[in-house]
Amino acid sequence: MSVRVNLLPREVEERNVARRQRGLLAVVGLVVVVLLGLLYWMQIGRVNDKRDELAQAEQSRDQLQAEVQALQAFADLETELAAKNELIASAMALEISVAGLLQDAAAVTPSDMAFLTLSATLQPAEEEGTSFGQVTASAETLLGHAPGVERVLLSFDKVAAFREVFFSSSSLDEVDITTFTFDFFLGPEALTGRYLAGLPEELR
Repeated sequence: MSVRVNLLPREVEERNVARRQRGLLAVVGLVVVVLLGLLYWMQIGRVNDKRDELAQAEQSRDQLQAEVQALQAFADLETELAAKNELIASAMALEISVAGLLQDAAAVTPSDMAFLTLSATLQPAEEEGTSFGQVTASAETLLGHAPGVERVLLSFDKVAAFREVFFSSSSLDEVDITTFTFDFFLGPEALTGRYLAGLPEELR
């Protein structure tokens, strides 16, 4: 039977334990410092990456701003052109073709009638259903008041654009030629409608 006897004084043993603990703490502290250093350098790398990304984004933004400024003049011109087109289309939305009116009148003029004068006063309608102008005509016919003048009034009343055709005056000369005047108003059918969808492409 053997017995182990510690011959070292108790104080020496305590100092050894404390020294080992300090060494362990030093190793742990060194490991912590190394880990913190690694984390720091990793964060520095991430920050630098973010700075590079930010610099690239700012460079792209500056390039885009330069392109936008370069194109702004064209955008301003396009806006100005659109405004002018809208103004022209609005001003010409109530266009009435005089040639169209004459063509409609010629289409229903009886063969025994001849125009002497034809005048038109055009105006925009202030309310829906009102006229866009008035036409006054003087003419002569070989068939007297009936059927001559009567047939003229009935023929012009058939034209959709002509509204409220009415007889004004008449006279009969020595050779039985009846000279008369009549009037009618212009309805919305007299409008050309060319600018309802805006200015035509060929006029832009």
